Amino acid sequence: MPRDLIESNSIMKRLLILLLLIGIAGCGSDAQKAQEENTPAGLFKKIYALAQEEDYEKLQECIFPHSEQDLPDMMLQGIKEQKGRGDAAYSHKALKFLIDNHLDKLKPAAGAFLESCMPDGDFGGDERIAKIAKTRPQDITMFDFEQVHILIIKLEGEHKLVFWERLPILSGEYSLDKNPQKSESGEASGRSTEQPPAEPDPAPSVKELTLREKVIGTYELELKKFGETQRYVLLDNSTVEYYLNGKKEEAEHKWSIVDKEVHIERENRAVSVFSINKDESITGIATIDEDGKRKEILKEHQYTRKKIN
Repeated sequence: MPRDLIESNSIMKRLLILLLLIGIAGCGSDAQKAQEENTPAGLFKKIYALAQEEDYEKLQECIFPHSEQDLPDMMLQGIKEQKGRGDAAYSHKALKFLIDNHLDKLKPAAGAFLESCMPDGDFGGDERIAKIAKTRPQDITMFDFEQVHILIIKLEGEHKLVFWERLPILSGEYSLDKNPQKSESGEASGRSTEQPPAEPDPAPSVKELTLREKVIGTYELELKKFGETQRYVLLDNSTVEYYLNGKKEEAEHKWSIVDKEVHIERENRAVSVFSINKDESITGIATIDEDGKRKEILKEHQYTRKKIN
């Protein structure tokens, strides 16, 4: 075989090997990138990018589809509205600040965060979350820093945002502390101390209301198909005033909190059981007869009473 042909074949083999190695390296790089994106930190970066683009359809896919639809709806609405305070509070600046400075605060869920995912917790009403909390707690991630609380869960191999609150605290867009601790340079914890012209924040010393105190108030249900308007007034003295179409019923009933539910005692010692919803409304879910036997109400017959004051 001619020498030049042998050299040509040798060069071709080297080129093929080089291309093969480049291809393998490229595949490895793509796999590593995909793995990095499918992390709690990667989820934050994805949400930030989609929020900047206002791609709310894809943003919806980043949020855990909780069985109580008002929760994912609230999270998405907070991003849309750039809501600045409280539950679902969000700003581009705050999320970018978290990504750039505080990804190290992401930790496996523990304590109150993990308990909130259990069946009796705030988010454990969704059976998928409760099951993951019991069997795969390592798939739940929390962020608990400077009064900012975030919960992320891994569902079917993908990380999803369950809940966040007070996110703009991180970027200094508002603070629960009216007198932030200043450093020698005059800055508060490295963040701007400028406050928005919003309503004043509650003083940190204000005592948090108990569940019973939160429940006290007036609830109303309008049953148009029956031409009825029902109103319950849960008073501080544990009695209930009941109004039907504006007319007060004479009989006096008692109410109490039992296992995070509202129990209203009816005639013959029977009890109506109401769940307490995140929007402060209550939903009739069961009855307890005079013998103490509980009977769940079918979903289609459960009615929600909205809190009006």
